[in-house]
Amino acid sequence: MEDLEENQTKKRRLAEGLFKATHYRSYHSYRRSLKVGKSFLVIGIIFALTSLIPILLLQTLALNIAVICLTVYLLTDYWVASKSQMMKKESEQVITSIFEYANLNEKINGWNLFTGIYGSDSLELTFTNEKSFLGDVLRLIRGEESTLPLNENNIEAIKYFLERQNEQQGFIVYATMTEMMAENFTRRGIVVKQIENKYRSLPSRWDYAVATGRLANALWGYPRDFGAYILRYSKEKGNF
Repeated sequence: MEDLEENQTKKRRLAEGLFKATHYRSYHSYRRSLKVGKSFLVIGIIFALTSLIPILLLQTLALNIAVICLTVYLLTDYWVASKSQMMKKESEQVITSIFEYANLNEKINGWNLFTGIYGSDSLELTFTNEKSFLGDVLRLIRGEESTLPLNENNIEAIKYFLERQNEQQGFIVYATMTEMMAENFTRRGIVVKQIENKYRSLPSRWDYAVATGRLANALWGYPRDFGAYILRYSKEKGNF
């Protein structure tokens, strides 16, 4: 009996280990992995520039390190993208259902819903789509339609979802937003409450620039007032 229980425990741990290796438990952990990968890209670029210094030994060493870092970045980026596919697919399915139940017709490209880290029953609302640096640049060059600020149908879909969560005492929904975004939600009747910054998931400069359709927002126009906010909505007005 003890051997059977021990085997079952090992199988359960193996299954949990495989799940962790192939799925992200939260959007926060996904963003953390992205940052790790991008750090290798930055280091690789620094050493690539260092290799331009006309000292043979330094050039060789710097170039080798740059190649290693850039290779690690490409492998990490591929792994993170593959591992996040299920998470993104589930988000798209949930939002599609929200639009259907709310009787709204809209192409979904302005927001996402992922598992959050604000307690055990939370969802994180995001407003950018993570792409590679080159992918973001190409989208800006092509002049793809911006998704921020959200249009009326998207706001109504979010209000519908928040109202259902409020009625059912379901998930706590929070998001990383600028003060202007928070004010925009408030004007639409959504109650927002700022929480600790440790729950923020700052969008990358280039992803944010694509979402807003402005190249400047990747450079000097990138906001400095991003904060984490809980969102609630009810037709019967009330505070937290």
